[in-house]
Amino acid sequence: MFKNLFKTVQDLVGGNDEPKGGYNAEEGVYYAKGSFDDEVEYNNEIICITNGNLDNMDDMNDAMDDKDYARAEKVRLQWKEDIKTYKEQVKKIGAYNGDTMLMNAAFEFLDEYDRLMDNGYKVLIEMRAAGKRGTPEEQAQLKSNNSLIQRFTDKFNEVSDDFLEKHEDD
Repeated sequence: MFKNLFKTVQDLVGGNDEPKGGYNAEEGVYYAKGSFDDEVEYNNEIICITNGNLDNMDDMNDAMDDKDYARAEKVRLQWKEDIKTYKEQVKKIGAYNGDTMLMNAAFEFLDEYDRLMDNGYKVLIEMRAAGKRGTPEEQAQLKSNNSLIQRFTDKFNEVSDDFLEKHEDD
C-alpha cells in the first residue's frame, strides 16, 4: 500500500529525477544536456552555455537598480568566475566533427564579456558608487557598454547562423 502511495506521490510531483536536457516540447525551450546528436543540438548546447551571461546580467541589473554598488561589484567578480566556468563547459563539448568555428566564436564572445567586466562594468560601478549616476559621463559609459554587448552578440549570432548553414546538409 505504501509503495503504491509513494509511487503516486512521485508521479504527481515528478520524483527526485534530475532535470533532463534537450528540447522540452511542453515549455517550448531547449535545455543544455551536455551532449549533441547533430549540428542543431551542438549549436543549442553552445548557445545555452553562453546564455548563462543573461542570468549574470539580471543579477547585475538588480544590484544596479537597487543602487547597491557593493553588491554590483560582487556580481561583477562572480560573473568573471562564471565566464571561466562557461569557457570550461564549451571546451568540454569541444568542436563539432573537427569544426572549431562555433566553439572559437563562443570563446571570443565570452572573452568580450570578460573584458567588459574588467573595463566597462568596473568603471560604471565606480561612477555610480561615486554619485555620478545620470551624468553625461556615466550615460556615455552605459551606452558604450550596451553598444559593445550588442556588437559582440550580433557577431556571435552571425557565426552561429553561418555554422548551421554550413552543416545543414551533413
